[in-house]
Amino acid sequence: MINQDIVDFIEKKLELGFNRKIITDKLLVNNWTEKEINEAFDAIFLKVHYPSYLEKKLEIKKDENIKYAGFWIRFISNYVDMIILLITWLLVGFIFNIISLKIEIFKEINFIYPIIFGVVLFIFYFVFMTYKYQDTLGKRIIGIRVVPSNGGRVTFLQVIIREIIGKILSTVFLCLGYIIAGFTKNKQALHDMIAKTVVVYNNPDKGKSAGIIVFIVFTMFVISIILSIFIIFGLINLKDSISII
Repeated sequence: MINQDIVDFIEKKLELGFNRKIITDKLLVNNWTEKEINEAFDAIFLKVHYPSYLEKKLEIKKDENIKYAGFWIRFISNYVDMIILLITWLLVGFIFNIISLKIEIFKEINFIYPIIFGVVLFIFYFVFMTYKYQDTLGKRIIGIRVVPSNGGRVTFLQVIIREIIGKILSTVFLCLGYIIAGFTKNKQALHDMIAKTVVVYNNPDKGKSAGIIVFIVFTMFVISIILSIFIIFGLINLKDSISII
């Protein structure tokens, strides 16, 4: 027999963009059996008990329950992402510099490495996170996610178009492709329009205040991390200078 509570839970999570594996894991943690979970999924997707489910539930409803993320809140989430990437890039670069002092061959490519690693890190981070989780760490902290304009989950092709091709076009025109998110009907940036996606709040009832608080706190944290890195580099250089003397 189909358990209505499980069906209701799955419906809500699907509307939020969660995939089957994540939903199943959450239900298993709450002591539902795998058989009950699979029966509920079958009832939904095979339209056994809910024949109009796909038509009704996998669309983004244009009503008061959908809140699109505008320019500034997206700017804050991107800012958080860029800081995370910067810290990762600095730490890996620091480790590589230490290795390059020991291994002769790395000295020859030392100037090329930061550029290559930075590009690969940037592309991998945004493509992987958006396709796998429909967000990035910055978006997750703020409480927003990327979804197709017609609902459901973003496809790999949409992610490639949005995160690589679309963002290149959004950037080359003096970043106007990003700025228009503050003026378009559904808060779409140029890369959203090209990939047919929108950015929405996970919880429409939450205002922007949470994002602003995160922005301030995270800024203070990042400044302290960057200062610590510079201090470490400074101490290493000072030690080298002293050893030379």
